[in-house]
Amino acid sequence: MERDIKFRGRTRRGQWVVGNLIKVKGRRETFIGESFTPTASQAHIVEPGTIGQYTGLKDKNGTEIYEGDILRSEDYPFSDNEVKDNYYAVVDWSYDSASFYMTTIKNPRSSVRGASAGNCELMDVEEMEAFEVIGNIHDNQELFRCDKYAN
Repeated sequence: MERDIKFRGRTRRGQWVVGNLIKVKGRRETFIGESFTPTASQAHIVEPGTIGQYTGLKDKNGTEIYEGDILRSEDYPFSDNEVKDNYYAVVDWSYDSASFYMTTIKNPRSSVRGASAGNCELMDVEEMEAFEVIGNIHDNQELFRCDKYAN
């Protein structure tokens, strides 16, 4: 099975681009694109804090899931019969286990009480069929309140 390794980042103009992560010796900028040479570039300068790697997984709609994406689900504890969107899941990378994981973040508009906020779990293909990407931590900070993801 071939693994698709690519990155996503936001340009200074707010455009999201996907491709290879490129660091050029002697340049401070970080690039994402196909290639970079001193005379021609098929790459874009991106804001370093917005770079996220593709997890290799897709949500229930077939949308690629990247590090920094915000996910929602109809499954408990994310939603229940009474309240929709109790929690969101934020995709992050674990250096300790060398894998992507989801952290449960409480929806600031939800009045649910419980101990699900801050739970972390590894991601797998079957589990992602219950989730959908609804944004990312850079463009959608109104979906949660968590200092860890504040720009």
